[in-house]
Amino acid sequence: MKLQSVLILFFCFVLFSCKKVAIDKVDKTKLSEVETSKINSDKKEIDIQNELRNIKENFKQINNIHKWTVVDSVDLFESTEGGEAKFYFSNKQLQKISVIYFGETGKTIEDYYLLDSKLSFVFRKELRYNRPIFWDEPDDEKFDIDKSIITETRSYFYKDVLFEQIISSEGNKEIRNDNLENEQESIKTNFNKLKQMSLTRQI
Repeated sequence: MKLQSVLILFFCFVLFSCKKVAIDKVDKTKLSEVETSKINSDKKEIDIQNELRNIKENFKQINNIHKWTVVDSVDLFESTEGGEAKFYFSNKQLQKISVIYFGETGKTIEDYYLLDSKLSFVFRKELRYNRPIFWDEPDDEKFDIDKSIITETRSYFYKDVLFEQIISSEGNKEIRNDNLENEQESIKTNFNKLKQMSLTRQI
């Protein structure tokens, strides 16, 4: 009877030890997965910060160019008051496109910057007037451009993907880095249309 009790205790001990080893193994596996996820996340964050630095540096370099090989322009008729697109070439390479659209209730300015022949940054400034430009009612507030509501949007691209967008208006700032597919498609459609114009105008 004693021997039987000892054997039962021995098997219980062995079973408990094996279970503990298995649990420890699972916990270590989970920990490894968490650490790997964190490393990947950190790596992605570092890559984004690095790309932002590259884009901002390219922005400065382009804006420091004072002698362009070619600066060409074309009239636009997509808004009520028309507009204009300017194409900036350096050594036969398109570097920047500047666009302005005029309307009765506001105007929009867009600057497209290229890096390695790809879209890298778009700066958009929208002015919403306090009154339409032809407002002439004597008893109401007059048109005053200084009273315009200004919204600025900065869009950052890497390999044709919009990965961050910053929107500023009246002291408020919003940073978007998710669900940007629709914005990306809209910006790229406009950019590709303008770029096609530039190809026909390039000297």
